[in-house]
Amino acid sequence: MNGVLTVEAGADEPRAVRVQAVDPGQTGDKLRFDPSELEVAAGTTLLVANVGGKPHTLTADDGSFDTGVVEPGAQGGRFAGKNASVTLNQAGTFKFHCEVHPAAMKGTVTVTGQAAGGGPAQGSAGPRELDVGAVDFAFEPKDASVAAGGKVTVTNKGQAPHTMTLDDVDLDTGSIDPGANAELTAPDAPGSYSYRCTVHPARMRGVLVVLGRDTDDPNAQAAAPPAAPAAPAGDGGGGGPKRRRHRLRPGHRRARRLPGRHRGERVRPAPPGCYPTGFAPATVIARLRPSGPRGCGLRVPPPGDRRGC
Repeated sequence: MNGVLTVEAGADEPRAVRVQAVDPGQTGDKLRFDPSELEVAAGTTLLVANVGGKPHTLTADDGSFDTGVVEPGAQGGRFAGKNASVTLNQAGTFKFHCEVHPAAMKGTVTVTGQAAGGGPAQGSAGPRELDVGAVDFAFEPKDASVAAGGKVTVTNKGQAPHTMTLDDVDLDTGSIDPGANAELTAPDAPGSYSYRCTVHPARMRGVLVVLGRDTDDPNAQAAAPPAAPAAPAGDGGGGGPKRRRHRLRPGHRRARRLPGRHRGERVRPAPPGCYPTGFAPATVIARLRPSGPRGCGLRVPPPGDRRGC
């Protein structure tokens, strides 16, 4: 008993189109997207599958969509790789590329109509305009971020002529005289672009970061945590009350408490001829009392009197 079950998508069902990222990997193929040219209706989801042995992305040139890095399968693509998806809600024609292999892997997707209840694709979170100052001899800021296709204004604040020239793409302000400014348009492809001043290339360099959709800005400054309050001076780090120290009268030394004795008993020099039983002749144990000779509180027997010992 066999049969065939046919499932047809309804008018309002979501649609998905598979796009493969191909490279030499296990098949010996060339770097490419399959297909590289496609036309879909608004609201379609592109399912991007890595069937090669290298990491890939599918990123719009204008930064409107990006899959992020899609990892290959184990053992150089021998096993199935990862996949990612993006949903296209905005009508128009979009060029895309692989961030890892931008020169070899390119394509175009045409989105027709408008997705029901769907707004335009989310654009870049970066600023659309950026001001960069050229001083003698540095860029301020040296590292900055801008949205894909944003406007960059370079102002010469120094006394020498300067330029802002990108290293990897053909973008250049030309020579800017002191006090003047020039503009250039940031690349459409997100990424980091190093630049220099062609007049002072060894000393004036920087990096322009072009932000795509849902891309964290590496130049964003995190708020500094509040400083911990300083400890009051002179407290010595102790939390309890300080112990009071009694001042000694002139000619007296602080006594050492003998181990095993009452706290009120102290070691004092023995008067001549007074040797208490069980102690060395050099010391005598005397109990401190509220009053005594000279107001020191120590009861000391007179010389030769052993009864007080």
